[in-house]
Amino acid sequence: ICDSAAIPTLVDVDTGYGNAMNVVRLVKAYERVGVGGICIEDNLYPKRCSLWEGMERTLETTEEMAAKLRAAKDAQLSPDFIVVARIEALIAGLGQDEAIRRAVAYDDAGADVIMIHSTQSTPDEVFEFARRWGTRSPMLVVPTKFKEVTAEELHGAGFKFVVFANHGLRGAIKGMKDAFEALVRERKTAAADPHIVSLDEVYRLEGVDAFQAEEKKYAGEGEED
Repeated sequence: ICDSAAIPTLVDVDTGYGNAMNVVRLVKAYERVGVGGICIEDNLYPKRCSLWEGMERTLETTEEMAAKLRAAKDAQLSPDFIVVARIEALIAGLGQDEAIRRAVAYDDAGADVIMIHSTQSTPDEVFEFARRWGTRSPMLVVPTKFKEVTAEELHGAGFKFVVFANHGLRGAIKGMKDAFEALVRERKTAAADPHIVSLDEVYRLEGVDAFQAEEKKYAGEGEED
C-alpha cells in the first residue's frame, strides 16, 4: 500500500498489540516500510470492535495509554511520523468530562492528533467534544455511525481530519457478492460485467505499461552472441 499510494499512509494499530514495548516494536517496523503514522486506541487488549452493540466496555487506564503514546513518539525516527490517540470514553458511556480528561493526558504524552469516537447516530456528542477541546491540538473523527453529516460540517466544527474508515472494504464485499451471485444465476462470465472493472483497468492499476516499456528497453541485454 505504501508503495502504491502517493500520499502518507495512516495505519490503525488497534491497541498497539500489547504494552508500550510492543508499540516501540510496531512503530519501528511500520516506519521501515514507509508508513506515515499510526492510530492507537485506549480499548483494552485484545481489541473488541467499538461498533459492536451490547458489550460492556472497559478501557485501558489513562496512564498505560499515555505510556504507549510516549513510547511511540520516542521510537519514531522521522519527524513527520504522526501518532493519533483514539479516545473511546464516549462509547464506553464515561461522558464528556472523562473524554476531555483523557484527551489532555494523551496530548501531554505527545500525541499529534486526538481522535474522538462515537456510536451515536448523530454527531452531537463529537461536536460537543470539539467545542470543549477547541484548538489545543488537531482532531480526527470517523463518522461511520452518524452518516448524514458532511465532511464540510465536521471541518466547520473544528475537525482537521475526517476518515471514511471502512467504506472501501464494505463496497468491495458488496461488489464481490453481486458478481458471484450473477455468475451463479446466469452461469456465464458476461453476467459479472456490470459488477466488475475491465482487465484494462486492472492492468492500468498494476502499471503494466511501465513494466512493458522497461521490458522493451532492456530486451536482449545480457544475452550472449
